[in-house]
Amino acid sequence: MATLTAVGLVTSLGHDVVTAAAAARAGIVRPAPLATLVADPETNDPQPVTGHPVDGLADGFEGAARLLRLVELGLADLGRSAPAETLRRAHWLIALPEPLPTAPPLPLPDPDAEPEVDPPEVPVPGPARLDAERVRAVAERVIGAPVPPSRFAAFEGRTGFVRALGHAQHLAERGTPCVVGAVDSLVDRDAVTALHEHARLLATTGGAGLEPGEASVFVVVEGDDAREPLGRIGAGALGDEPDHLYTGRPALGRGLARAVGSLPAGPAVWPVSDCNGEPFRSAEWGHAVVADERLREGVGRTLYPATAVGDTGAASAGVGLALALRAFARGYAPAPSALLLAAEALGPRAVLTVDAP
Repeated sequence: MATLTAVGLVTSLGHDVVTAAAAARAGIVRPAPLATLVADPETNDPQPVTGHPVDGLADGFEGAARLLRLVELGLADLGRSAPAETLRRAHWLIALPEPLPTAPPLPLPDPDAEPEVDPPEVPVPGPARLDAERVRAVAERVIGAPVPPSRFAAFEGRTGFVRALGHAQHLAERGTPCVVGAVDSLVDRDAVTALHEHARLLATTGGAGLEPGEASVFVVVEGDDAREPLGRIGAGALGDEPDHLYTGRPALGRGLARAVGSLPAGPAVWPVSDCNGEPFRSAEWGHAVVADERLREGVGRTLYPATAVGDTGAASAGVGLALALRAFARGYAPAPSALLLAAEALGPRAVLTVDAP
């Protein structure tokens, strides 16, 4: 079994995991108008977008530079609890931002119309938003030691963090410590513009949508004989949603429900969902809860980190994990096992259980 022994977190609620988790637990939120203006869909007048930026230490950074700054801040917090020697000999598995599709979601069909015969075209992803080599260079600078390419791997998107944890679990069980991380920023100008063009922002959809956030999160994964653990990695599963946001078909939550249903039977879980306020994601979550008994039993205690820090993209599952680990440490977790849920805008889905130490 693999254990989680250290965690670092940076969000709009604080530049360290203790502050951010305590603020989220207290119900504190720190929304702020972003610098990017978008056109009001009715009047075409420019209007600000409300988001959840990391205040102070990330000001003035844009694009890849902002993401790298978040990486630097997250690793600084990790270094407060992780031994330097562990970081220097670890394998690094990092989830990077998922490229946003170049075309907006298709509209939902008229329920009275004839069903489409041909499947919709798969949207083309946009350009990569962050080069993995630049992340590796930041990691080397922060820890003061080389991170060879053979010990560094990049994943992508919301499910990337869960997949990275699965790989780290196997490595740690063979005696290799790992640093698993994720970073994303949806408050960046290009991301806000793309989300607005895709009609996904709360500020411009007339009542439902996401509020952009940003975060970086890093955890250390070691073997079961490691120092006092914060939590233990359990079982995970991957899935695929055929009716995702960009297909133009109603959400049915089949991919998420199948992934959860494939996990081994166990005690009651505490769902930690990356639902972000978009109607599609809410419908998907509702259908999955109806379809799966374990989700139905735990839905009343579900944690939604986006309500505290906005939609943090590829870092969403990592933020949820960090909050769960602090809940275990402070004794307020509503169940001894958290169930991380990750759903992309496109098809990939991933779930993973994390047990209290």
